[in-house]
Amino acid sequence: MDPVDLWAAAAAAGALIHGRAGRRAARRGPVVVSDLPRDIGAVVADLLEERRLAM
Repeated sequence: MDPVDLWAAAAAAGALIHGRAGRRAARRGPVVVSDLPRDIGAVVADLLEERRLAM
């Protein structure tokens, strides 16, 4: 994984934790920590796929 991919993964994780997870917490209570790895993985996979398609 090159540095740009690592940066994208870190940015996705930060956005997820502060964005989607925060909205979920507002709707249904606290975010379950076990939900985060699956969600982060999905976001990172989406970002990497978008980047691959853009090339």
